[in-house]
Amino acid sequence: MDYVTVSLSRLTALIGFIVLLVACGGAPGDNPNISTPSPGGETEVEVDDGVINISFVSASAKQIYLRGQGGNENTILTFRATDSSGNPESNVALSFSLSTDVGGVQLKGSTQGIRTNSEGNAFVSLASGTVATPVRVIASLDGSNVTATSSDIIISSGIPVANRFSLSAGPDWGVDNSRNTDGVSVTLNIRASDQFGNPAFDGIQVSFWSPESGLVGSSCTLSNGSCSVNWESAGSSKNAPDFNASVMAFTQGAESFTDLNGNFLYDEGETFVDLPEPFVDENEDGMYTLGEAFVDTNQNGVRDLGNGVYDGPCITEGCSSTTVTIARSAPLYLCSGVASENDFDPDPENGDPDTDGDPVRSCEID
Repeated sequence: MDYVTVSLSRLTALIGFIVLLVACGGAPGDNPNISTPSPGGETEVEVDDGVINISFVSASAKQIYLRGQGGNENTILTFRATDSSGNPESNVALSFSLSTDVGGVQLKGSTQGIRTNSEGNAFVSLASGTVATPVRVIASLDGSNVTATSSDIIISSGIPVANRFSLSAGPDWGVDNSRNTDGVSVTLNIRASDQFGNPAFDGIQVSFWSPESGLVGSSCTLSNGSCSVNWESAGSSKNAPDFNASVMAFTQGAESFTDLNGNFLYDEGETFVDLPEPFVDENEDGMYTLGEAFVDTNQNGVRDLGNGVYDGPCITEGCSSTTVTIARSAPLYLCSGVASENDFDPDPENGDPDTDGDPVRSCEID
């Protein structure tokens, strides 16, 4: 009688393989995801349960401009198909739809049967409309009820409005111990939003001036509607004999207006604040005085008043949709000691200081 010698490792692999055949209902050819053991090697078994999941991955821009306003009007969204183990699934058909089509917001190009690539990703492009709104993109797995929804994409003007452009100085406007000491710093903070109250778009640059005294950062770049720079005392007593150092922040934005029909865009006949070229009110008298620093937008050598035309996002025929320089300015009180409360309120409108008597911190007079 002949005997066959079989190693224990191979016998174990063989028994395991037979068990799998019974469990999976057939030979390896009946399930392409089962591999046979190789002599002296390990047996690898992958069972595909056929479950496909889809998820939202990213958007190239989370905020886009209203159509026709000159900014970025498109964003590309990425969705991914994976198996139950999280591995990417290629060649999976997805279709896309929107949560709303108000204002003509739309998906560009083909939206049905879009196939995933080798990384399991499928892409769709969203184009803005003429109405400010949040919108979501919905991806559906063809032939099933499996869906995934993107985060909100904000459609907005993205342009900072004059009456929503704010400048503040640290915790107060009095700079402790800065009158006779160089290098004492305070943070100048900017907050900017558009007509809808959404943060002004990232990347907008805000410029700063401090013509009377001190050193100030030349600019900061908005991120989520805010940014800041430092102002530092330098030669304060000599350069600012009144112990005030006026600072100004300015950028390109839109004039404020009264929105009579609630569409958040300027329409012909609506009242607006016609902005002049902004200036630094160095003598704090509430009006421009010859010799005070101003932003010469058109570089004609003189400070110009408003142009009589609304400057900002609009869709009305005859409206320019151009921007205008918006600004905020106020004096920093240069203190010899610690700041205290008095009745000065640096809350300027259209670049001019306001004296409404609301208390803020100022300087004790020695």
